[in-house]
Amino acid sequence: LLTRFFERAPLPGTDQSQIPYAAAVAAVADAQGAVLDGGGNDSYMSHFPSAHSRRKFRLRIPIDVVGRSIRRVAPVESPFNYITRSRAEATFPGRNLRQRHVDRLYGRSTDMARWWDTLSSDTAEMDHDDLFDVVLRRNIHPAQILLKQKLAATARGLDARLPWCDHDVADYYFNLPSEAKFDKASLTQKILLRRMLEMYLDYDAEAIGKHFFVFDGAAFLTRHQDFVREEIDASPLWEADGVRMVHRWIDQLDRRPLLWHAVLNVFMVSGWGNHYPPAVAAIARA
Repeated sequence: LLTRFFERAPLPGTDQSQIPYAAAVAAVADAQGAVLDGGGNDSYMSHFPSAHSRRKFRLRIPIDVVGRSIRRVAPVESPFNYITRSRAEATFPGRNLRQRHVDRLYGRSTDMARWWDTLSSDTAEMDHDDLFDVVLRRNIHPAQILLKQKLAATARGLDARLPWCDHDVADYYFNLPSEAKFDKASLTQKILLRRMLEMYLDYDAEAIGKHFFVFDGAAFLTRHQDFVREEIDASPLWEADGVRMVHRWIDQLDRRPLLWHAVLNVFMVSGWGNHYPPAVAAIARA
């Protein structure tokens, strides 16, 4: 499944739920139809930080000598990597490698710290909720959600249908009054959608809520670690010292399961660079 995904996906999808999404699409690929996804609706109806995000933001250590010193020595999965970020980056909910780890892997990388610092300055007057919405919508959510669906569908030769990219739907929701989209006092979003579910499907969103599917990344990487190691070793992108670092992370997954986020990112980029023909050709020429 993943080799086929790597061969056909035109970009390296490092979304942490890309693998289960690709597996779900593969399970229905024989339908010869289209993948329909409601992703993107949050872009019109606001985002609110989770309790965990709020707590992490309150604990943030300002970027100064102390913060930078902590970040230089903290393990890749340590919460200190997140609470020592700049104000805007600390609002970013994703887990990613720190620059010092990226440098060991890929010597031509670009340090984005200055970009995040500039965004922090430009949004200094915003409260946390508004800043969260800006960071998420501009820098992760639409690209992450829509690209994940598009890559999975493309890899199986299916069409991707995204209703929230339809101009009429987008225009309608964009121009709705805020009270039809979200209630900031109760941290409730998708108000009109909740009403529609109740009216047309007799679905009580308050009582039933969402159904979550959990991807145990640490277990997945441990179970398939031979394949994971082979893909990382085969990639010409990485420096030898960085590869050794990632192998140590894989060895320690049973004791430090949160390492899976970092390992998965390296694995997904490796597999894409090893198998997607245009990427293979471009890397060979570089």
